[in-house]
Amino acid sequence: MKVVVIDDERAMQLIMQNMLAKIAGVDVAGVFGETASAESFMAGHEVHLVFVDIQLPNESGIAFARRLA
Repeated sequence: MKVVVIDDERAMQLIMQNMLAKIAGVDVAGVFGETASAESFMAGHEVHLVFVDIQLPNESGIAFARRLA
């Protein structure tokens, strides 16, 4: 399963990467600090699951999730 993490805090990015790395079959395909670069990445890559922070610099995680849906 390919996973993307979107969080503007570097510490949380590392925590999520470390936790997800322990799960067999999970591949962290990308880690991003904001939604624009994540969306650009996802346009060209298959992603199965996205972990997104609610409070991000330019767009809320909830608004981004709605756009993805």
